[in-house]
Amino acid sequence: MMTRANVLAVLGLLALCLSSCGNGSIVIGPHDPAPLPTAPSTISELISSLSDPDYRIRLVATCALGNMEPAAEPAVPALMAALSDDVSDIRESAADALGEIGPNAASAVPALIEILRSDDSVHARVSAAEALGKIGDDRAVPALADILWDQEAEEEYISIPIKAAQAIAQLTGNPFPDSEPGPHGYTLNDDGKPLIVIAAREWWEREGRLQEWPVVDDEQQR
Repeated sequence: MMTRANVLAVLGLLALCLSSCGNGSIVIGPHDPAPLPTAPSTISELISSLSDPDYRIRLVATCALGNMEPAAEPAVPALMAALSDDVSDIRESAADALGEIGPNAASAVPALIEILRSDDSVHARVSAAEALGKIGDDRAVPALADILWDQEAEEEYISIPIKAAQAIAQLTGNPFPDSEPGPHGYTLNDDGKPLIVIAAREWWEREGRLQEWPVVDDEQQR
């Protein structure tokens, strides 16, 4: 039987893991219990850390850059490169960081769209959708709209189309239901479908697809 002290210790460790990257994700895996290293303090050192062989160092660097928000703009090219990292947690964290940088990370939009469409990590795709909304570049709207009809995501990873719909709301100023998620999650209709996704689909079919959206340069995605 666990004592009260043991329970508190476990909860404390979990809280530390959840807060280590500022986005609620556990970044210390069950097979790597070692504490994460301390992030460097300068942008130039953090950028260099993004190419470190130790994935933990790369991870804390992306987290630290995200916490710097717009001040991390010089790291945008390196964070874009991190979107191709072999470790999904780093791709997720790099997308989060680009979103926190905001409009000055617009050059990352094509790469984030690629993550949104095809990454094998659900969390990376969700982070890409959120980042596209925060960056505020209209080029992302058609790609986000495509995700609204992603059958696999709707059946297994509903968070992806929900976040795509929320990003569309940010980019277009549409007051979809649950554009700002409340404390109780998202509202569902009688069939269990999120109202925000339904509203975004209806808007796209009714008027969004008829508008002229800026085109993403295919060369930038390569």
